[in-house]
Order: sequence, then structure tokens, then C-alpha cells
Amino acid sequence: MGRFGKFFVLGSAIALAAAVAGCATSRPQGPYAELLPATVAPPAALHRVVVQSVDGRGQVATGPVPASASVMFVRPGYSLASARSTFYLPPGDHTLDFTAIVDQRDANNMLPPIGPYSKNGAGVLKLNVEAGKRYYVAAKVNTGRPDDWQPVVYKVEDIQNYRPR
Repeated sequence: MGRFGKFFVLGSAIALAAAVAGCATSRPQGPYAELLPATVAPPAALHRVVVQSVDGRGQVATGPVPASASVMFVRPGYSLASARSTFYLPPGDHTLDFTAIVDQRDANNMLPPIGPYSKNGAGVLKLNVEAGKRYYVAAKVNTGRPDDWQPVVYKVEDIQNYRPR
């Protein structure tokens, strides 16, 4: 492949990645709901989460969190700045897969202690969303059985100035 061909392939890959990223973060046509996973600061007694899949479609912007992890134990201050924090969903039923992000200082209180990753498949949330609503999700981790955790909707609110396209 000549120099032009290599640049064309590279340019096409960059354009495709930008198009996919743009579609993933832009509001859809028609009615929608917003899903906001707690990637920064969840309420007390809850933990951060990263969305791994929506209706069986894997998400690419999970930051440094591997798709195979159900629970990931991290150092305090661990940044999820590159993880996507807003998802637009059409109204209706959805199946969402998450990874719980637990600070090591919180993990020290959990029995039995487990390794840095748990792969048991916890973290599935079936959610019926309504148009014009915003859903906030975090992880509720059982300190006695950290592998058995659940994503929870801890807040639902109306989207201010909601106007579907």
C-alpha cells in the first residue's frame, strides 16, 4: 500500500471513530431519556459505576475499566474522567450492564476479601425509562458479599427545558 493509501486508511479510521463518538453522545431524534452513571461522586453508601453495555451493545467509552470486570477495586482518587457519563435512551425497556468501582479503603471493610476484579456477572439493571426523565445510577455493594452487588437508580428527575427533536 502506498503512502496515500496508508493516509486514506488512517483518515478513514479517525473519521469513523469521530462519527461513532459523535453519535454516541448526541441527543437522538425523537423522545429520549438520559442515563447518568455515577462516575464521579455517588451519594453516601453507594459506589461509582461505569456502563459496559446498553441492550447488549458494548460501550466504547468505559475509560480504564475492562469490560470483563463486574467489580473493580481502585485506589482512592482513581479517575474515571475518560468514562462516558451521559447516555441517551429511547423510551421503553432497557437492559444495562455496569461495572462497580469501589475504593480500596471501602473494600477493606468487605468480607470475604476478593481480588481487584470480580467477574461473576453482577451489575445488570433492567430499566423502563420515560421520555423527558433523567435517571441517576450508582452501585449498592453488599459488604458481606461484594460479588453480589446491584446497580440502583438513586434519583429520577425531569429534564429541564426538555424538547425532543
